[in-house]
Amino acid sequence: MDGDARRHEGQTLVLIAGRLFAKLLGEPSRLPLGSETWSDTAVAAAGLAEGARLTNLLTGETLMVREGSISMAEAFANFPAAVLLGGQPG
Repeated sequence: MDGDARRHEGQTLVLIAGRLFAKLLGEPSRLPLGSETWSDTAVAAAGLAEGARLTNLLTGETLMVREGSISMAEAFANFPAAVLLGGQPG
């Protein structure tokens, strides 16, 4: 998976995109979604405060930074990519 983040005027935009799923899933037609696929995998959220809220602009879901990271199971719960905007502690 790849990730990138940008900051502007107090807001943070985090992009997360998965890649090379075929070996991970073993089934080419299945999407890599949720905890069944991602378990405890997380993306480091360097620079984001603990408890910061991020809205996934692709799905409308709200995620929180926990233990300095973003849960992949939450970020990819319903779609295998995330565009997260926010960054203010909740």
